[in-house]
Amino acid sequence: MNKEIKTQDSGLKLSPCNSGESSINLSKDQYEFIKGEANADNADGDKNTSVTFTLFKVDFVKALCEIFNNLPLYTTSSDNYHTVDFSLETYNKYNNEINDFFGSSETKEYTCNLLCRKDGRIYLNKLTVEGKFSIRDFLVENISTISFSKEGNSITLRLAIDFTKKPKTSLTIVESDKQHCTFALKCITYFSQQSDWNKIDDFCDDFDLGQSIAITNKKNIKLSGMFKYVEEDKITELNTPRRRWYLDSFKIKGKDVYLSTEWYPNSDGSHLAIPELGKFIKACYGSEYSIVRHGDQWELLQTQNVSSAIIGSQTTVIPSGKVQSNSGGKKFSISREIALIEKTGLIYSPELVKRFAFSLMSKRFLILSGLAGSGKTQLALAFANSLIEDDSQMCTVAVGADWTNREPLLGFPNALQQDEYVRPESGVLDLLIEANKKENKQKPYFLILDEMNMSYVERYFADFLSAMESDKPIKLWKPTKKEQEEQKEGEEKTHVPAEINLPDNLFIIGTINVDETTYMFSPKVLDRANVIEFKISEPDMKQFLDEMKPVERHLVDYQAADMGESFVDLANDKDLATGTDFDYKKTLNAFFTQLKSVNAEFGYRSATEIYRFISQAEKNDDTNDKMKPSKILDCAIVQKLLPKLHGSRKKLESVLQALWKECFADPKVGETTPISKDNVGSTVYQLTADKIQRMYEAAFANGFTSFAEA
Repeated sequence: MNKEIKTQDSGLKLSPCNSGESSINLSKDQYEFIKGEANADNADGDKNTSVTFTLFKVDFVKALCEIFNNLPLYTTSSDNYHTVDFSLETYNKYNNEINDFFGSSETKEYTCNLLCRKDGRIYLNKLTVEGKFSIRDFLVENISTISFSKEGNSITLRLAIDFTKKPKTSLTIVESDKQHCTFALKCITYFSQQSDWNKIDDFCDDFDLGQSIAITNKKNIKLSGMFKYVEEDKITELNTPRRRWYLDSFKIKGKDVYLSTEWYPNSDGSHLAIPELGKFIKACYGSEYSIVRHGDQWELLQTQNVSSAIIGSQTTVIPSGKVQSNSGGKKFSISREIALIEKTGLIYSPELVKRFAFSLMSKRFLILSGLAGSGKTQLALAFANSLIEDDSQMCTVAVGADWTNREPLLGFPNALQQDEYVRPESGVLDLLIEANKKENKQKPYFLILDEMNMSYVERYFADFLSAMESDKPIKLWKPTKKEQEEQKEGEEKTHVPAEINLPDNLFIIGTINVDETTYMFSPKVLDRANVIEFKISEPDMKQFLDEMKPVERHLVDYQAADMGESFVDLANDKDLATGTDFDYKKTLNAFFTQLKSVNAEFGYRSATEIYRFISQAEKNDDTNDKMKPSKILDCAIVQKLLPKLHGSRKKLESVLQALWKECFADPKVGETTPISKDNVGSTVYQLTADKIQRMYEAAFANGFTSFAEA
């Protein structure tokens, strides 16, 4: 007969909480097994009887070892808690309890009390014997198990402990409220990730640490105490069996707040009133969403277009695996994408995520450059994983230093076997074949080439570079006449076509580190991509060191798959920037003139891609803090024009000075303003000015400079 140890039974807790008992709860079956009586009901009054168990010393020694390998844990009482952390004193305390009780014996009899209350509850209590030893001191919630067995009149109690059962979160929910709590969390999570979250983003003007926050939709419907603003490391201290806060945070007015499992509609004292949440959502979104009940289960339904369940008893708002796109999916939302990536713990500015997305949408080849460990690959993986429905839509390849031809990407025909084509182990060819299938044309496919400059790019990537501009297919092999006939009949043995296109739904992202082990890209490569430089600022590092949150990138996997089709459609938009009061042409003409003086001018292709980037950024920025035209052009210049700039100080000094001048609203001011870090903030194009300033300093320090910084 086994007894799983719950919170109320244990002396040691996984997380702090202000609750505690001194007994162990038993079920009716467990009582009857121990007592040997068929009836535990007691209507007359409480029954107190003693019971004796045989304990084994080895069980408690093992438990002690496991406990001290998994500290810290917590002991709790009715009004406080105590941290149990490792120290020799603490270890000796528990070890002495075992030795004092068992002595030199391997087993020992343990007598406590069996209490059967008249209200039907059953306990083992009075557990402390000989003034010190209590089995409860060695029991951990949800981790420990005690088992009872009988031999004649002797009852044996064995203790087992298994920390592999430890839940991922230290938060537990009261069972009676668990369904409602989970449903409320899913609803709020769902809406917080929508681009129109501001429909219910009406809170008090400001709030201080420790304050509970009510939300309202300005129509006299208010949910009081739904969120709380508190420091992350304090949230578990506030959790009690009656009221708890989820460990997932939400952004309100730029602050991390936490959702409570106990909130009240209109302050009337109700507890987790799901129908009131439904009224609130309807007041905000009209008939677009509805909350309905089926038996004991609640569902959030999207009633627009088709009535499809978003949340139900067995479904989640954002699936953890493959999802099916609804009809047409949802429009790509950069604000939603930013929110999703932020939840992983990765630290990127919203502007950087925007540059990443709009660059891919304007040109399907993107290069990420910068310091090793600055998050280039992580952003590429997070963004791509969020938009795919399953893993067949993505391929990540580490480029090898020994890549001298296209075979690692595209494979090769078997010279010894005419009808056989050897596919590459990298999976790139399989990705291309899947992306080219008619039924997959609306799905995004991502090829991520990690450390792309470990080898000369032109050697292994030449076919891709050519196909990007020519729109002609890449020839793979020449089938025999018989094989051509088989292909026409749909009986292709190899399933590898003679040629393959780079389809419009394929997005290629390359990362590069710049050091003595790598090769820099040629202008030919750089001209065919947007190049985004990753650098870690002092505020970024301070934030990282202050927070030190674990990164859980897989939280974003498949989460925005419903926007994948829209992302592909927007990337096929060929519109160029028009209709703004900002004079893009003037600045681009000025940069062209200066770059031409050192043979680094840009061509028609780059100019077109700059205008496509501007168009994508102008039309698809749905955040509250939209990029201004000057900022958009700033990003375009630093991504498309400066990467090709490299050479000696003698060659570039005057050009960098001239480009610096063009970064100011009035170039005449730029002529009299020295190139320095302190003056970057006074320019219109600050990203460009910052890069020019760093290249200028490198030219003076090293006699040579380039966009790529080692």
